[in-house]
Amino acid sequence: MAICITKKIENYYPVPAICNGILFFNLLNIDVSLINKYLIDKYIDYFDTSYNTRKFQWANQTIQKFQYFDCIELLTINIYDNAIIERKDERLMENIQIINIQEQSLKSTPDYIDALSLITNIPSLYRYLDQNILPVIADWSGQLYIRKAITQLQKELDY
Repeated sequence: MAICITKKIENYYPVPAICNGILFFNLLNIDVSLINKYLIDKYIDYFDTSYNTRKFQWANQTIQKFQYFDCIELLTINIYDNAIIERKDERLMENIQIINIQEQSLKSTPDYIDALSLITNIPSLYRYLDQNILPVIADWSGQLYIRKAITQLQKELDY
């Protein structure tokens, strides 16, 4: 089931899809040349060291860290209660508008394209999304399919 809802969140500003002439979304989805560039320029020293040498370095670094580090800190668990309380109003179902409900399996890229069309078929939302970035919370497959759908739709618009 795909449910399209909207809720205005106060005191937040939209993130532009294009900033300083640079498109936020990578049309290549995975840019092999960019990955190669960073691997060569930034991480080349890491690849020049054998695993055994690196393992020995890690072991020595860990021993030095424990000598200066308070071991009680290792037992501390991050608590996010304050962040959750601060965002409580955003999580409420008040002021939510249901735009559409559609039976949808959401198991493939075409399924996600159909679900995204619930939003893009509304002119005001389409104009907003054409100029701004919208964060999406999804599991791994949801992220993958949405990214593929956006890439496919963008390529279709470019032709």
